[in-house]
Amino acid sequence: MLITLHDQEFILLPQKAMYWKSQEAILIADAHFGKATHFRKHGIYISEKPFENDLEILFQLITEFKPKKILFLGDMFHSLYNEECVAFKNLIDNFPFLQTILIKGNHDILKPVDYEALNIQLINRLLIDGVLIVHEQSEVENKAESKKKVETYGENPITSQIPIITICGHIHPAYELKGRGRQHIRLACFHLSNQIFTLPAFGSFTGHHSISPQEEDNVFIISGTEILKIN
Repeated sequence: MLITLHDQEFILLPQKAMYWKSQEAILIADAHFGKATHFRKHGIYISEKPFENDLEILFQLITEFKPKKILFLGDMFHSLYNEECVAFKNLIDNFPFLQTILIKGNHDILKPVDYEALNIQLINRLLIDGVLIVHEQSEVENKAESKKKVETYGENPITSQIPIITICGHIHPAYELKGRGRQHIRLACFHLSNQIFTLPAFGSFTGHHSISPQEEDNVFIISGTEILKIN
């Protein structure tokens, strides 16, 4: 589904990702790679299948869109360096001209040397053409935030630019659909509220947080291979 945020065109994808057309970039939030291995290390058996499926989806997205860069909106890796980090690097090595940028999240605790080995550029936030990209909404305190210097990307970086729209992750948004009786289903979604656009969690092995949108909000739920706007 094609949407426009601050004159920028984005394609919402049922793979729980988003493509930014002008930047030729795939945006992914909350992949939590390495979470299954982290649990197994602590004696809780978790199948590797969800992670393998996530990597396959990522490979398909890169192959289809041929992006110049991937922007991970925080919580790319769940914990410390492990074999799933290596598997990710093996995949990315197939695309030598692809730039990988990570906007740091609360779970991103690898050592700087690890990110360097994985060829990942780690930054705190990103500002491109009035679009501010952070990990979580709480990082955007108020309008005074726009006066602070933020890291930028592009040919003409501007450190004092006022952000018009903020894109983030962190909360793993989902929307609950209710039917007759007690029938209900909770589906991952994209959520636009007060110029804050929140992406769903990309990782299969993640929880969800049910949102309670306001009347003026826009919610785009992921139903199988479709994106459906419900308000």
